[in-house]
Amino acid sequence: MTPSQSTIDQAITEAVEQASTRGWEAIVLLLFMVGLMSLTGFIVKWLIRSMDQRMQEAVARENRMAARLNELEAFVKTTLINIINDTATMTAKLLDAISGLSNELDKRPCLVDARSKKVDQDTRRRDQLAQSHTKAEE
Repeated sequence: MTPSQSTIDQAITEAVEQASTRGWEAIVLLLFMVGLMSLTGFIVKWLIRSMDQRMQEAVARENRMAARLNELEAFVKTTLINIINDTATMTAKLLDAISGLSNELDKRPCLVDARSKKVDQDTRRRDQLAQSHTKAEE
């Protein structure tokens, strides 16, 4: 027993002795009050434990979230940054190639005409094949 517990027990014993001189109504009232105080103490203790448990769960949840965020940041730093750099490099090379091709076509316009003639010929052949295929089905 702790010192405060013995003091509480002494106070309860003294209260019961005082109430017993007044009659049974006083004893019932005293027991009701002691029970009510005990219940209040139990509820307060339960609420404090419940809050502590919730705080521990929140800390654990926060730690898990921090670990996931660290993993995500590492992924962004390693993988995504490399992908962005590779894409920027490829885009720059593609733009250089397009610029070179454009410069070459400016110097030799016959390439543009030859290409457009080739596309026209391919289109005509495709149309002819489609027509012959349609006639063959009929």
